[in-house]
Amino acid sequence: MLIALGYCVSNDVVRQSHHMNNLEKAAAVIAEYAHGERLTDLFSKYDISASRFHHAITSDATIGADYVRAREIRADVLADEVTHIADTDPDPQRAKNRMQARQWITSKLYPRTYGERLDVNVAQTVDISGAISDARRRALRHGRDTEQIEDAQVIERAALTAVRTTDGLSVALDKAAEKMPNPFED
Repeated sequence: MLIALGYCVSNDVVRQSHHMNNLEKAAAVIAEYAHGERLTDLFSKYDISASRFHHAITSDATIGADYVRAREIRADVLADEVTHIADTDPDPQRAKNRMQARQWITSKLYPRTYGERLDVNVAQTVDISGAISDARRRALRHGRDTEQIEDAQVIERAALTAVRTTDGLSVALDKAAEKMPNPFED
């Protein structure tokens, strides 16, 4: 007799599985799954398809919660097996393969405890309102900053346009720029 997650599964229940409804079958599968049995073997044992099992755990909240808990228990069982394999298996390569397989499965079954996921979310806020207001003030006082400059060379606009381009678009842009007022002149 196997008792897990509040379900009692005996050999009589297994023999009578064809008289069980899908929720009862799913509960029996969950009870044995938590202790390390493979789902595919349990589906055959209790004569339930994967799709009916999935429907049972998604349609009944209690069965669904029990399945989540069974996955957590199974991850704990597999994690415990990793230590046992490391301590007892005489073949180091075989032990390494078996341990890595169980570690990978546990990280998928119960990632919150056994996963390797890093949390990169930043829970800090940055206030840039001061920097924005300083930038606005500097943009509004464009002509006043020139009083503090001691050694500057003034370049006439005509000297900048003395080198002429030969393509038509650039020539048109140069002519348009000559007609525009200089925003830095008062």
